[in-house]
Amino acid sequence: MLVYINDMLSTGYIEGLFTKDDAMALAGGLRNEAKGNGIVDTPENIFGYFRDTLKSNMHTLLCFSPVGEDFKIRARKFPGVINCA
Repeated sequence: MLVYINDMLSTGYIEGLFTKDDAMALAGGLRNEAKGNGIVDTPENIFGYFRDTLKSNMHTLLCFSPVGEDFKIRARKFPGVINCA
């Protein structure tokens, strides 16, 4: 679970979350908005616009109970969880 949260917080993207068809549908829905913001109309650029918009607008609340030293040590291996939360 920490791997996915770390990836989302640090890059705004989780590898393999969307199928190619889902990614194209997202790109199609954002095409006009991205063009209005000066993004060149390529699938990669529009999906990048989606990731950047998601990352800047996403708010995440993580609550960890004091499980012990093992969890604290493991959580430090995920800099997105520690620095971006």
